[in-house]
Amino acid sequence: MKFALVFLVSLLAYSEAVRFNIRNLDGGPIWIGIQGNPGHDHLANGGFKLSQGESRSLDAADDWAGRFWSRTWCYEDQGNHCYTGDCGNKVECAGAGGTPPTTLIEITLKGYGGIDYYDISLVDGYNSMASIEPVNGNGDGGEYSCRKAQCGTNINQICPGELQIWNPEGSQVIACNSACNAFHTDEYCCAGAHSTPETCKSSDWPVNYPEIFKNACPDAYSYAYDDHKSTFTCQAGEYNLNFVKQNEILSCFYIWRNPGHENLANGGFKLAQGESRSLDAADNWAGRFWSRTWCYEDQNNHCYTGDCGNKVECGGAGGTPPTTLIEITLKGADGLDFYDVSLVDGFNSMASIEPVNGNGDGGQYSCKKSQCGTNINQICPSELQVWNPDHNQVIACNSACNAFHTDEYCCTGAHSTPETCKSTDWPVNYPKIFKDACPDAYSYAYDDHKSTFTCRASEYNVNFGAP
Repeated sequence: MKFALVFLVSLLAYSEAVRFNIRNLDGGPIWIGIQGNPGHDHLANGGFKLSQGESRSLDAADDWAGRFWSRTWCYEDQGNHCYTGDCGNKVECAGAGGTPPTTLIEITLKGYGGIDYYDISLVDGYNSMASIEPVNGNGDGGEYSCRKAQCGTNINQICPGELQIWNPEGSQVIACNSACNAFHTDEYCCAGAHSTPETCKSSDWPVNYPEIFKNACPDAYSYAYDDHKSTFTCQAGEYNLNFVKQNEILSCFYIWRNPGHENLANGGFKLAQGESRSLDAADNWAGRFWSRTWCYEDQNNHCYTGDCGNKVECGGAGGTPPTTLIEITLKGADGLDFYDVSLVDGFNSMASIEPVNGNGDGGQYSCKKSQCGTNINQICPSELQVWNPDHNQVIACNSACNAFHTDEYCCTGAHSTPETCKSTDWPVNYPKIFKDACPDAYSYAYDDHKSTFTCRASEYNVNFGAP
């Protein structure tokens, strides 16, 4: 009888629950912080550890409200201290908040009108990329209804020097302060004489720091009196929450020139997390860039994705698929630059290319950022998955051609024309998975041509990373 009673109570408790699936996508281990709003539980007693690629699901009352954040650069041998988001040198925060700067995921279940309200907040600064997305939610179809809210840019890379937080060795920026936390003035903190929306406009500040955050992460709140467009609404019984400690996952950067063009940097080089490198090319250069990931010097410089023959400088050699490609032709037809992101050879990392101060016609594909900003490894069909050496993480997603080597999937032989190679006629429309995840990118050989962007620019930013 006692067992039956306990079982019944358990069923009743979970029948009204909302599930949070919390995942550490990449960049190394993190500790999750959770704080319920006053009167609400601190789920999992306020925190737990997540290794890279690990996830954990929690159930909450369907009217729960609170916040989640990641704690990074945490050390057990330093009394469980975390250098970002720390809550008092303990794994389970037990109601304690996180020390800024921290990227926050905030949610109120069954709020006004019985609707769930959720957002990403950079009001307390930034320490990791983050996203929240309902699973099978019900909404009104609007721009902010049941959509993913995210900050998918590594703001540490663009953080002004006066806001930077460095790791213990002083070798890497690991977080970016809010102006309030950095300077503690009424103006930057929207306090005192600046405590209203009318008296605390970031456009009136000596430096408009929130604009930096907002441009990088348009979905997120950037300061106390930011606009209210960053609040998303839905009704859902489940939410996916993702964190990424750093977005730079590549060990090597690869460059392949088109025939007749120079191999920039002799075809490749290494980049540490957060590192960048600038290269100059002839103004009529054409070629492609991609990242090589899971590279090991102690395995003869072998890379498990995008390898070009076990060497750092590819020297003109191509990369082994699957790889996310950035392709560009400078001074092509009519003197225009043509650029795109291609998943025709599969996916191994997020990627983007964007002109700097380019001249275009103002159209949808003129001088805009072209990107694949979704981690397709998370949604990759099992038959296309490529796993790491330990077989505990999907590190790339094959194209159907590379996986099955058939004329139909490779658009060859009897299927070598746009009319005879339509992905909608395939046994499985794999390109649709890629296209839905990354609308800007080419998904297979005869995809539409809307994914080609044009511009005239003398500088381009090329970024690789994980979501």
